[in-house]
Amino acid sequence: MAGYNGWTNKETWLVNLWLGDYFQQELADGHEITSAHIKDTINNMLADSPELWGLFSDLLNCAVGEINCYEIAARYEKERTMRLVTDR
Repeated sequence: MAGYNGWTNKETWLVNLWLGDYFQQELADGHEITSAHIKDTINNMLADSPELWGLFSDLLNCAVGEINCYEIAARYEKERTMRLVTDR
C-alpha cells in the first residue's frame, strides 16, 4: 500500500489531501463515506468544472481512473468505527 505517502498512488493521496476536510465534516455530520460517495463527489466536481478537450481531457480521465476510492473509504470507515467505540 505504500505507493505514495502511505497511499496506493499520488492520485489517491491528492483526493484525500484536497477533499479530506470535506469528508471529515460529512463524517462528523453522520454521513457514511463510501467509495460510491467519493466517486460521486469527484464526478460532480468534474461536471461543475470548465470543459476540457483533447490531451487535457484524456490526462484528467487517466488520473481520475487511478484514484483508489475504496482505500479512501476504508480510512473513513475505520475512523467512523473508532468514533463509535470511543463514544460508548
